[in-house]
Amino acid sequence: MTSHTGQVHSFVIYRRAFHPAYAAEVPYAVALVELDEGVRLLLRIVDCPLETLKIGARGEIRFTRLTDEITLPVFALRL
Repeated sequence: MTSHTGQVHSFVIYRRAFHPAYAAEVPYAVALVELDEGVRLLLRIVDCPLETLKIGARGEIRFTRLTDEITLPVFALRL
């Protein structure tokens, strides 16, 4: 069983949307997140002011609906 928790290993802040579905989200962050089980995933950061984002920040995986057909995992930080 996985805990769905982990920490930010690295991140980048996008100031232009790479896909039209993200246009309303600019600027947004994408992070390389290392889960407590050791797996690393690239996830969009949600529910976090970008100026507070830092390496080592802890959080948990959540899910967000991008379109009617697509639901993606995201990473919400514990503030």
